[in-house]
Amino acid sequence: MRPIGVALVFALGLAAFPGGAVSGGLDEKTLPYLTGLGRLEVAKDYAAAGPNQAVYTLAISGAGSWDSLDDPRVGSEERARNVLQRCEHRAHKRCLLVFENGKRSGELTLRPSGLTYAARFELATVPFIPRDVLAQIGPRYMAAKPHRAMAISAMGMVGVAAGAGSGDEAGARALEMCQKSTGAKHCFVYSVDDTVLFNQTTKIY
Repeated sequence: MRPIGVALVFALGLAAFPGGAVSGGLDEKTLPYLTGLGRLEVAKDYAAAGPNQAVYTLAISGAGSWDSLDDPRVGSEERARNVLQRCEHRAHKRCLLVFENGKRSGELTLRPSGLTYAARFELATVPFIPRDVLAQIGPRYMAAKPHRAMAISAMGMVGVAAGAGSGDEAGARALEMCQKSTGAKHCFVYSVDDTVLFNQTTKIY
């Protein structure tokens, strides 16, 4: 069967690391867990959000790492889910949702992100990707004939390949789809056939 590849790209406009001076509703001096440099980086990131500050969402780990998202095309719940999952994956522990929709969240406890390191492919456990996107491509991926693979990025991009001659070929094609379509440099193979490769040590940036 001739290999076919399907690329679906959904850029969430994520800011994984620091972007510019704080303005409006964020006072970097009050942010928990961060060093002085970390607070300055978040302040720059918030300022760089410009008109999207109204949806700025920020998660911080107890170790001082952080992730943010300011894309108004993504729903509030999905923004929170994405930044919490990215933060938790990098810190290897739950994070605090400090800012949500441009305001202090008021949360004082670490929120579970739903991040799961599954062994077998299940649609509900794919991280970082908006659930409406997964609802579109997931059933097609699961129904595709082997060998198939899915590559994703923390920035919400997806590349899918199916009908390859081997698992390695499917993975390479899916990765190429994810990377080539948007110039993404940080895609990774999430799964091959029904086996999930994503784990605690996977580099997402």
